[in-house]
Amino acid sequence: SVKKTLGLECDLEPNKIHPVEKNLWVVVIENTDFISITDAKKEKIDFKKYLAQFEGHFGIVPSADLATDFLGIPTDVSTIQKMMAVVTVLIEAEATGITDVIIDVEPTAGLERLLSNIAFMAKNIRAMKGRGVLFIAALGKVWPEMAQYLKSEYAKSADRYSEVVEAMVETVKAADFFLVAIPEASPVGQTYEVRKIIEKFGGKVRGVVVNNVRGDTYESQNIKRLGEHKLPMVQVPRRQEFHGDEHPDRLKILADMGRLVMNGLYEK
Repeated sequence: SVKKTLGLECDLEPNKIHPVEKNLWVVVIENTDFISITDAKKEKIDFKKYLAQFEGHFGIVPSADLATDFLGIPTDVSTIQKMMAVVTVLIEAEATGITDVIIDVEPTAGLERLLSNIAFMAKNIRAMKGRGVLFIAALGKVWPEMAQYLKSEYAKSADRYSEVVEAMVETVKAADFFLVAIPEASPVGQTYEVRKIIEKFGGKVRGVVVNNVRGDTYESQNIKRLGEHKLPMVQVPRRQEFHGDEHPDRLKILADMGRLVMNGLYEK
């Protein structure tokens, strides 16, 4: 867990920026439970009460939930919800002057779907809202929940929300991506799949990080294969003391690893 990795004793409330020490903050992105539209209808919960679960940028989540319920088309509601948490955190980080953000994303295939789908959904809401009162009235006869959704505060501010979401998507696309793997055959092979996914949606892979290098003979062949990416590469040796249950200097060890990575990839 993040708490164990950082050696923290305090609880980390999900989707909140927590100061750890000078120039270091941490956020754990997690989904929060909500009542789906399917369950809301079964329990006869008022639609306005259903919508009230989704504040700010999370107002895009019902559009996917409604589509799943009405059209029977599975939508990645969980991933969309997580993306909105990331968007909200990035906005807060920018407002508080945090300029350098590291996002650990896994699996990367989910990121690809996320970046393409979320921008598409944001544009869709703006387009549907722009069709006017007659369209919404007609929609209400066949899909009343969506018609009500298009009258919601989120939909009324769709232009503003869409612009922010699309800007954040472009920010993430423009970020520096790093392939991180331990020197084992399977993780090394996966880096080639991950790189294709990143480059497919327009991301740029800047370098390779080989983590937890023990110095065993078999590792050299796997590291050589990582070198075939033809990218800057840095090796992070295994720090045995970091892998115990308790260590008083976990943050110091992590800082040492971070400096090794940054110096190895950015100062060439």
